Amino acid sequence: MKEGLRFDWYEKQHHPFFEHIIQTLIDDCYRAAAFKNKGSTREQKLRSLVGVVVSSLYSSYYSLPFGTQYISYPLSPKDYKLGDTQKVNFNSDYAILLFTVLKQKKWISIVPGRQKEAYTRIRASGELKKLFIEAGLRWATQEPKEKSKLIILRDRKPNPNTKAKKKYIKFGVPVPASTEVQDYRDELYSFNQFLCQNCVSLNLNDTQLVQLGAELKNRKENEQSEDDQLKLSSLNFGRVQLRRIFSRGSMTKGGRFYGGWWQSLPSIYRGHILINNLKTVEVDYSGMSLRIFAALKQEKLAIHEDIYNLGFEGWLGDKDPRRKPVKTFVNAMLNDEAGNYRLSKEEQALTKLSHEKLKEALFTKYPWLEDAIHAGVGLETQFIDSQIAMTVMQDMMAEGILVLPIHDSFIIRASFQETLINSMKAAYYTHLGKNISTSVDGTRLAKHFNLTKNEFKSLSHSNDDIINLADVDIQSEDSSVMDSYVSSWNMLMSNEA
Repeated sequence: MKEGLRFDWYEKQHHPFFEHIIQTLIDDCYRAAAFKNKGSTREQKLRSLVGVVVSSLYSSYYSLPFGTQYISYPLSPKDYKLGDTQKVNFNSDYAILLFTVLKQKKWISIVPGRQKEAYTRIRASGELKKLFIEAGLRWATQEPKEKSKLIILRDRKPNPNTKAKKKYIKFGVPVPASTEVQDYRDELYSFNQFLCQNCVSLNLNDTQLVQLGAELKNRKENEQSEDDQLKLSSLNFGRVQLRRIFSRGSMTKGGRFYGGWWQSLPSIYRGHILINNLKTVEVDYSGMSLRIFAALKQEKLAIHEDIYNLGFEGWLGDKDPRRKPVKTFVNAMLNDEAGNYRLSKEEQALTKLSHEKLKEALFTKYPWLEDAIHAGVGLETQFIDSQIAMTVMQDMMAEGILVLPIHDSFIIRASFQETLINSMKAAYYTHLGKNISTSVDGTRLAKHFNLTKNEFKSLSHSNDDIINLADVDIQSEDSSVMDSYVSSWNMLMSNEA
């Protein structure tokens, strides 16, 4: 998604220094349009639009890598319609007027759009950019997403362009007006409210943030993701609120949670995540997708069995170099109805098997899986794991504890690790009547930046690399960006106390 997120897809942030910028733009809009009177309705609509655009420009500026990201800004009236969830819910005349004013003030850099291909893109420039730099990256209060926007239902149709990489085109469909859907909306709205009171940051210094930004910029887009944010080569700390996205026009397929910036963070960096400036761990269900389907089929899988060992010789468990690509392959196959998925050449080489031989090994070990894969079982198991996730999220929230969902795993403050494990096991049993094991990825300090999972796991527990709650390693001389971000949250929370 190279054109950037549409400006109204960003969460609206509130910063005191925004007010002067917003009022300046409103005044300039009135002058440019020669409105004879302001009028309360016009003032309200214009202020709402300007606030969203300024907030999105600020958020995109402080998306890693900083200062490089654009936002999409539609300039055709047909892209605007109030009440239409697929279009921009603002007055198109006001939006075009604001764009003209921003352009005249030289407050934006512009990449012109291409008809039927991409919207016009803009990013902060000139005096506006200077104001953003002076302010720095700050944590902000957010308006919770409207309940109507929290549940998304999509379907797909064949791509008429037979030469295109994507064989299907996804499109939004109306969400059923049911009690069940309203419950989903209420549950997620409450969770987002709770989430927005917390500060999610990274225990990385400024140099490491730059390195992370460079890696994000160069990575390939995630074409399989249901969420547009995960297709971006950037990371926006302000994107924390979640949505549930259902698939194939069915409210019992998909349903996973999307939208949190931590979900797009490469896994080796997730151990650096801080919640309210406190270190975290990630607790993962072991082989969840395959185990859910086994439970539905009444097939038995031993609770501690390594389901990714497809009969390999000399299997080394978690440390086996074949395990990661095999895990990727198995989970991708569960969600690949068309049968098109292939490991990369590098991943395939690690397995020491061809694609066909790997499929043969998978179906030899799990013969009950072959027919199910072509029937789209993956989306059904996703619905169940999303229901389990919501149970865990609500359970922890009731205790005043924040968890960050990543489909089949959760990030939580390290001191609550055992509480989360118990909740995850209980939720799984409640929904499926089966037991399941979990695994934990530990906290990483700044000095563990860029270590692979195996390198990190191999650290001796007898030296000073052992992670414990007494290890601070959060503040450093070269961590002004994250320190300032967390400090701004502390200040706002102190003022509200």
